[in-house]
Amino acid sequence: LVVEAGRYDQATRLFRETLAFVERHHGPASPMAALVHFQVSRMHQRRKDLKEQERALRRALAIVERHPDGELKRTPGWASDGVDSAMIAADLGYIYWEWRHYDQAYAWYERAHKAAPELSTTAVLMIAIPETMVILGFVVAVLILFRTAG
Repeated sequence: LVVEAGRYDQATRLFRETLAFVERHHGPASPMAALVHFQVSRMHQRRKDLKEQERALRRALAIVERHPDGELKRTPGWASDGVDSAMIAADLGYIYWEWRHYDQAYAWYERAHKAAPELSTTAVLMIAIPETMVILGFVVAVLILFRTAG
């Protein structure tokens, strides 16, 4: 709620306190620490601070990759946040896309796709870049029109 209200200084302080508590009681490489880093990344995303968002996402990903999926899913709060390596990789892809580092963005999107093979590449892009939904919708509509006309 503090983040949604735009009180980022207070949110930053609360996240630091939460992370310190989680690291002290569960360890710095615990899935709960990954959740905190992921939430911190969301705050930085709202602030449009991509550098700090990237840092928080990389920390979350480093932790997530150390744990099997079963362990992650048993972590309190994990299911409600929808955090997984595919989502984190897609978010990192978005950051690199915004920075116009398209080769790195592509690598992250590809990694997201490999982490969640049941998603198509288009779906990963649509999750990561909301603006592409409009563009892709237009492209699909045009392709359908050409296909039915031909």
